[in-house]
Amino acid sequence: MTPSIEIYPWDAADFLETQEDIRAYLEAAFEVGDPELVIAALEDIARSKGMASLIESGLEDKNLSINWPCNG
Repeated sequence: MTPSIEIYPWDAADFLETQEDIRAYLEAAFEVGDPELVIAALEDIARSKGMASLIESGLEDKNLSINWPCNG
């Protein structure tokens, strides 16, 4: 009999707590060189901080209205 493996949901956004975390995460995504991974990383960052805080940081709302691909 094959042993079962328990799998738990994991979301990178839950672990992006500091600016340093975010910077390292985004740098790693760019280093891979896959545009889809960069987009996914930006989505994770947006979820970790909330879109409202991104707008407050100086980004205009119209710039956040990109048709981002959905993961689900």
